[in-house]
Amino acid sequence: MGDFNAQIGKCNNGGEEYTIGKYGHGKRSKNGRRLVTFALQNKLSILNTLYKKKETKKWTWISPNGLYKNEIDFVMSNNIKVFKNISIIQNLNFNADYRMVRAILTLNNIKRNRRWQNNSSALMCTGNSDTLISNNK
Repeated sequence: MGDFNAQIGKCNNGGEEYTIGKYGHGKRSKNGRRLVTFALQNKLSILNTLYKKKETKKWTWISPNGLYKNEIDFVMSNNIKVFKNISIIQNLNFNADYRMVRAILTLNNIKRNRRWQNNSSALMCTGNSDTLISNNK
């Protein structure tokens, strides 16, 4: 997750379909090209583009005059299955030109078995072993 200040836009279908989902937004900027190249080289997916959202719920930055809204903050990972949803927190009670990105993950606890411990001491047979075997039958 990071503040990349990049606009990645839509997928160009030039081998980017595993990096950028079909819900990209806007046009690609210079930083966007750099970010997509980084993601391709490191086999990362840009997860914001995998989830369908309304355009009003995608932007993370607004210009000072309020005319331009862009999606410039992204979550990237090489493990898509862990993420359940990526969304933007819209209603914060302070005046800012950005909105926070929230990632919801599903983590499975791996159940580990305890190691078997033998705390009992061995019994010594001091008598007739034939009698002991016949009694256990």
